[in-house]
Amino acid sequence: MADNDIDREVEEMLSLEHSEDTRVTALQSQVSMLMEQVQKLSQQTAQVRSSILTIQEEVQELQKLPEQVPQMLWSDSNTRLSNKNRDDVARVVLDLSCKSCETINEEISKIDQFVEQISRWESCDWKQLITEQEEFCAQAQHDDQCMRELASMLKVASTQVVNTVKNNLAKWVEGDVMPSFQREQPMDLDRPATPAALNFRSAIQHVREGETIRPTELMRFNLAEAEQAARMQGAHDRATTAKQPRVDVGPPQEDPLHLFHPCTCNIFRTKAQAALPSLRSDLARSKPVNNMFELANVASIVLDPFWGDRRKEEELLAKDSMHLTVLGLAHAIAAHRSSCYAFSSALKEAQGKR
Repeated sequence: MADNDIDREVEEMLSLEHSEDTRVTALQSQVSMLMEQVQKLSQQTAQVRSSILTIQEEVQELQKLPEQVPQMLWSDSNTRLSNKNRDDVARVVLDLSCKSCETINEEISKIDQFVEQISRWESCDWKQLITEQEEFCAQAQHDDQCMRELASMLKVASTQVVNTVKNNLAKWVEGDVMPSFQREQPMDLDRPATPAALNFRSAIQHVREGETIRPTELMRFNLAEAEQAARMQGAHDRATTAKQPRVDVGPPQEDPLHLFHPCTCNIFRTKAQAALPSLRSDLARSKPVNNMFELANVASIVLDPFWGDRRKEEELLAKDSMHLTVLGLAHAIAAHRSSCYAFSSALKEAQGKR
């Protein structure tokens, strides 16, 4: 098949995918509108419940009519005829009202069940849901755009990009196809020698004629002296650290250096990506953090070199995670210091202490 035919087919596939993208955008708009309507319905459940209670009370009053109407019509008469008329009227009113009241009660119970289902959505964080839905749609559009660019480069449909890349990688591993940057290039010695190359080779040969390799003698290593020096250095470091004054950390509500201090800077009470946008884990970036401990916990989990992805994911999902490392704490301190004046000032005051 000619290259022009391939290009034309790829353009046709991309145009079809463009119309599909327009349809997906319209569906996303409809989903957002639906979420807003459900939110409004959930906010009106209290008013609907009040109306249901009012209707039920009125229905109960209607159910009392078979007793109230005869008494109101023949309250002053107690003859046999009046009693018979009273019973007949009560029976007629009962027949007329009973069935209607039962129907109303049945329909009200259905409405009540519907309101109960809608009210469950009232406790949802709609702002968070809408934000996550918008982020998901934006990420999906970004991924779709990347797949289209790959499809254009590979000259295949976007649905075939993954299989095409897998096949190409398999061929590269087997040695059938190699990227241009991995192909072996012939050495200069295999090519016809140019005058410049001959001059260079002759110059190198002249340089190497008088070259002599001198043996290099390594210093003798004394294990006992090395161990003694290490012990002395360790003792000196411990003594130096012991002389430094300690930092007295106050209550969490007052001291900015406390890990659980409720700081009001813009990296807390939001997702971890606000403070640590370079984290590679999507789960870690989307985890909410409220203080230094939670931020250091997320950084410690993601940056732990001894944990695999599954272990990190389990620890990120755990609500009572207490994992902290020096590396994670250092990243949290650096992020907090760069965005909070109070914390930075407290660190400067504690400088030189331990």
